[in-house]
Amino acid sequence: MIKFLKKILGSNEESHEKVRENRTTTNTYAKAPLSANSTKRTKSKKTQEKPYKQLKIPKDIVDRNLKGRELEKEGYVDNAIEFYEKNVEERCEGNHPYDRLAIIYRRRKQYDEEIRVLKRAIDVFQSLESSSPRQDVSPKLQKFQERLEKAKEKYANTNG
Repeated sequence: MIKFLKKILGSNEESHEKVRENRTTTNTYAKAPLSANSTKRTKSKKTQEKPYKQLKIPKDIVDRNLKGRELEKEGYVDNAIEFYEKNVEERCEGNHPYDRLAIIYRRRKQYDEEIRVLKRAIDVFQSLESSSPRQDVSPKLQKFQERLEKAKEKYANTNG
């Protein structure tokens, strides 16, 4: 059987070397060659922001987060902000809307809005720290506090 396969496929070392080389330099998922030192894919290009469109806001916090993420990916950032802000208003106990709003406002250089959202996140997570059995509350609270300090520095540097 092996002799048969060698006869059909060829037994020259050169063709085997090409196959080996192709396996080590190509990412089978991306179907694109990778650099010698890299195994990670490059980031996708940023989606162009689209104008606000009238949408019905979901009643459920989770649905608003999921729809907000989807809207962001589609470029409807203003709509995503509206959905996330509704969750912040309702003191959502998850970090997603606070994280996303802080990122969006930072990108837009709206540091005062970023600070407002981070202060709300800190307030929510401080109350959770004493009342919730969740193990992730303290690390998230610390992360929000660190981000708030950075946002305050950015705000001070731009409003000198």
